[in-house]
Amino acid sequence: MSGSGLGMLAAMLRRLVISSVAALVLLVGASTSEAAPAPSSGSPAAAVKEKAFTYRVSMKDPARHEFQVEIGLSEVPGKSVDLQIPRWNPGSYNRTDAHRNIRAVVAKNGGTPLPVEKIDAITWRVHNDGKPFRLSYRVFRGKYDGIGGAYLDDAMGFFNGAHVLMYVVGQKSRPVELRVDPLPGTTVVTGLRRGGAANTFTASDYDVLIDSPVQVSKVDMLRFEVAKVPFRIAVAGEGSYDKDKLVGDVKKIVTAAFDVFGGAPGAVDFSDYTFIVHLRPGGRGGLEHLNSTVVAADPYAFSEPETYNRFLSLIAHEFFHLWNVKRIRPAVLGPFAYDREVHTGMLWFSEGVTSYYAWLLLSRAGLLTEAESLEKLATVIQRLQETPGRKLITVEQASWETWNKPDDGVNAYVDYYTKGMLLGLVLDLELRRATAGQASMDSIFAELWRRFRENAKGIYPSELEALFIRQAGVGGADEKVKKLFTDYVHGLVELDYNKHLEAAGYVLSVDVDASIGDLGIDLGGGKDVTIKRVVPDGPGEAGGLASGDEIVAIDGRAVDLELAKRQIRAMAAGSNHVVSVLRGGRLLERRVKAAGGGEKKYTVASVPTPSLEQLAVRNAWLGLTPSAAALSPAPAAAAQPATPATPATLQPGGGLSLAPKG
Repeated sequence: MSGSGLGMLAAMLRRLVISSVAALVLLVGASTSEAAPAPSSGSPAAAVKEKAFTYRVSMKDPARHEFQVEIGLSEVPGKSVDLQIPRWNPGSYNRTDAHRNIRAVVAKNGGTPLPVEKIDAITWRVHNDGKPFRLSYRVFRGKYDGIGGAYLDDAMGFFNGAHVLMYVVGQKSRPVELRVDPLPGTTVVTGLRRGGAANTFTASDYDVLIDSPVQVSKVDMLRFEVAKVPFRIAVAGEGSYDKDKLVGDVKKIVTAAFDVFGGAPGAVDFSDYTFIVHLRPGGRGGLEHLNSTVVAADPYAFSEPETYNRFLSLIAHEFFHLWNVKRIRPAVLGPFAYDREVHTGMLWFSEGVTSYYAWLLLSRAGLLTEAESLEKLATVIQRLQETPGRKLITVEQASWETWNKPDDGVNAYVDYYTKGMLLGLVLDLELRRATAGQASMDSIFAELWRRFRENAKGIYPSELEALFIRQAGVGGADEKVKKLFTDYVHGLVELDYNKHLEAAGYVLSVDVDASIGDLGIDLGGGKDVTIKRVVPDGPGEAGGLASGDEIVAIDGRAVDLELAKRQIRAMAAGSNHVVSVLRGGRLLERRVKAAGGGEKKYTVASVPTPSLEQLAVRNAWLGLTPSAAALSPAPAAAAQPATPATPATLQPGGGLSLAPKG
């Protein structure tokens, strides 16, 4: 490349890169108790210091799986006091039904019992006549139900406060002191501030208290710092992880996240951060908190590159929530109303765009190669395109309906994580293309972070959309971005992947193997083969198959799950087959005509010769390192193929033409 060409590219890259840096913190408490100052909840300090409510959680009888809870209350006005257990756990948008496991509720003023009245499913009323009292109760938690719940046995006590700790109605702003009586030989790990005695902690209010899960077990404590901010990874359980590699990779994720928000100290409103990791067979999922997260993984997820990358993606997702959701949040998500469902149409942004950044951070941190990043992207696109519900419900409505998903959600619902991730990609690329890099998803978050630091308020959907439109206006693309919201967020228009990927010089292709048979059904079970889903308008539906049917034979041959799958794959397109099913005790035979194309492969790859502009967008977007050789334009005489070197071709509108092979 000539000197002038390199100069032009350098200037272009300078315009394109808009970065910020963000921060992270960690905390631990132990019966060898460790803890550090917890972050502010965003509310101003009370002018007059109120007397703290005291909570004590004991684990004296783990064989019964019961937490013993005692709450000390004083200086509460009125003749009676109402206490409630939350209906839901913030960050997990479903009802907990925690009230079902609370028993033996007793209130006493000194040694004098006080009347306790059950008002409704989640409310207990103590008639205390204005006197101080202590409320005690037990909570059964005998089944480990993941990182959003609570559990107690002889080796581990773990709880999210929403499942265990009641609050005083009208007094959630009161400061709190928590004492944990741990299991023998264990460490207490939490994001709360340490109190004045062993295993005691403090919170500025109830919101902070229950946004700080507590882990009580033996842990492997891994420590590191980024930008002088202390982090800890508390690993509960045995696993195949390499300590140095795990710490090194998480540090890279943290650093890449900081870079989105402008770096320390501006990106940091917390003093430390804790990753609590549950290693349990089949472990999965994560839940974000104010200055901590709890994630679960299989003990051997670290041994295979694919499963380890999924674990790192989970870490990146939950860590990015430190900003997107815990600070930059929909207005209805704080202060929290714990006594009812809280609906928002913004989860596509709060969760889906967080998934987008989890993918992006791994690329920018160098933990995924370009090829691996594109492979992951293609998988997400395929997941959405094979979801029939994307044509029935907008991503906004899906966000709103997350509390009440339909029973046939596989056909009638769209996952806002998946579509939201792809919307993040589309909006990011279009902002970068329209403004020559002056605006991007990074600059959107920089503005949202600045707003939060100024007023600590949540945002409304109209404000979020207006921000995107205003930043797009720098490049005269305000109406274009407005239409993206109209079509993709508020509407049901299909995402035009190649139109948007073109900004970075990528193209999506779909390879259809027509030699693979397809009945348009998804199967589950094992020895008993059950139809989990029937694809709308597919051959199975046309032949009268229904979800819930148990397949006992195909063409007169008894089948198990693997045999049924192999038999279907071997079917020729247009061939007729008899599928014998059990439905409600009846044995039925259904004649189904097989289709071809039972296997599709989605691929995202570079166009043969990307332009300098496309490469500049690509490198700034994914954090790739440009090289003069890679960015050199093709010789003038070199012919470029008219279509991608894949079985799929682009149509004039930017859509896909599926080209079967065989």
